[in-house]
Amino acid sequence: MCDFVNFRNKAREAFSTLIVSVLMFEKGSGRGGEVTYYRVKVAGPAIGPDPMSATAASAQAAIDALIRQVGQARRQVSEARQQQQLSRRALTYA
Repeated sequence: MCDFVNFRNKAREAFSTLIVSVLMFEKGSGRGGEVTYYRVKVAGPAIGPDPMSATAASAQAAIDALIRQVGQARRQVSEARQQQQLSRRALTYA
């Protein structure tokens, strides 16, 4: 349980402005052992209409993978908003 709480807190810290959902699950490997996977899911207007998620065998790897995805999505949303504002200004002054 402590691992889950630490994972949740790290994810919330990394994505403080987004809605964060975390999940830990075990999946059997082909060799008979269980592997714990960590999944982080985020949503919010800053990254667009669709939620994003990442799954990895370690908590930090899942968070790092999602940080890269979220950064790219934020840039795209920001560029789209700037383009929209420029279009509105062009229509206003035309």
